[in-house]
Amino acid sequence: MFEQIILPYKYEALEPHIDALTMETHYSKHHAAYTKNLNDAAKIAGVENMDIVSLLSSLDKIPDEALRKTIRNNGGGL
Repeated sequence: MFEQIILPYKYEALEPHIDALTMETHYSKHHAAYTKNLNDAAKIAGVENMDIVSLLSSLDKIPDEALRKTIRNNGGGL
């Protein structure tokens, strides 16, 4: 299963370029959803034990088009 990367800095560390609220929203909501959706789809497809590079490189081996799309879209967000 894939795990959300732990940020090595605080949300406010990128200010003034990116504000803390934007960082918190993107990390705790969007990135967390990418990780969850990828894990859910990978489990259904039976490929949850693959590393992300191998998984994205072999999407054509997943017969279900909807699962391929979900894995591609969410795996690309990691």
